[in-house]
Amino acid sequence: MNAAEEDLDIKLQKISGDFIEAFDKALPDLLRKSDGDGGTRVRSVVRSRDLYKLVAFVHDTLARAGGRAVS
Repeated sequence: MNAAEEDLDIKLQKISGDFIEAFDKALPDLLRKSDGDGGTRVRSVVRSRDLYKLVAFVHDTLARAGGRAVS
């Protein structure tokens, strides 16, 4: 492993905790909705706006870490 790879690994380790926490918080809201009785149910359709926000968040996080983001 060269110095650039080690540097990238260190950056990824630093941001991974916050990233996973934010992703875990956003994912249920994306995939589930209120059922009106105080519970939730799985969405049959995901709103493209909300999906785009989550994908942009992942992309931006990878870019901040210096990783390659897939276009």
